Amino acid sequence: MDVTADNLLKTGTLPKTGGAYQIIKLSADHLDAVTALHKAVHADLPDDKKSFLMSKDATTFQKHLDRGNVILGCVYEGRLIAQSLMTLPDAQHQSELLNDMIAPPRPENTAILGGMVVHPDYRGNGLQKIMLAARISLAHAIGRKDIVSSADIGNMASWQNLLRKGLEIDAIGARKDGTLRYIFYGKTEELLKEKHTHANEENTIALIECSRAAIGAQKRLLRKGYKGTGFDAGQETIKFSLKADPQALNLNSIRSPSLTV
Repeated sequence: MDVTADNLLKTGTLPKTGGAYQIIKLSADHLDAVTALHKAVHADLPDDKKSFLMSKDATTFQKHLDRGNVILGCVYEGRLIAQSLMTLPDAQHQSELLNDMIAPPRPENTAILGGMVVHPDYRGNGLQKIMLAARISLAHAIGRKDIVSSADIGNMASWQNLLRKGLEIDAIGARKDGTLRYIFYGKTEELLKEKHTHANEENTIALIECSRAAIGAQKRLLRKGYKGTGFDAGQETIKFSLKADPQALNLNSIRSPSLTV
C-alpha cells in the first residue's frame, strides 16, 4: 500500500512488534484492502460478538467516501493492519446518533467517530488508542469542534477506551436491530489535552457509581443531567458525574457524597 506525503498523517513505532507504522488518509484506491480487512476482522469475532461490528462491503465504504467522509488506515510493512471511520455530517446529511442526544451539537461542527478494526495479528499494540487520537487530531485540524462516538453496551473494550480518552457517555440509544449503545460526546480541544477535564474534577458536584448491568438506572441518571465519566472494572460499575459551573456555585456547600446504585 502506497504511503505518500499527501496522505500521510502520522508515524510511530508499534510497541509490541517494534516496527514502524504510518497513519494515512485512505481513498477509493484502497477500498479492496479496506473491505478485505473489515471482512477478516468480522469473521474472526465469536458469534456472540459479531453484532459489535456491522458487516460492510466495498459499496458501503465507497458511499462513505463519496459523501466527504474519512477513512484512516494504519500501514505496517506495506500492509493495512487497522482502519477507522470518521463521518462529517452537515445540515443535509445528519446522523441518527445526534438524534438520540438530549442536546446534540450542530452537525457542521461535529465529527462522528465510527467503526474501528484491527487485524487479529496486530492486536496488543494499542492501535485503538492510536487511531482514536489520530481522528481527534484530524477533526481539530479541519475545524470540527465536537466529537461524537458510540459503542455497543456489551463491547466493554471499546467504551472503556473512549472513556479513558476523555469522552463522556451522553445518552443511551438503540440501533435499528434494537441493540443498545452508549453515545459519547467530547470537545475536540479538551480531548487533545494531556490532562482532560473528567470525573472527580472541581466542577463535579455529585458522583454516582452504577452497575453496568443497570441500564434503566443509567438512563434515569442521564436524563437528570449526569454524564458517564469513568468505570471500575473490578466492581463492574460506571461512574456518573453531575457537573456545574464552578463560578456559579459554591461547590463546598453542595458537593454530594459518592453513591452506588
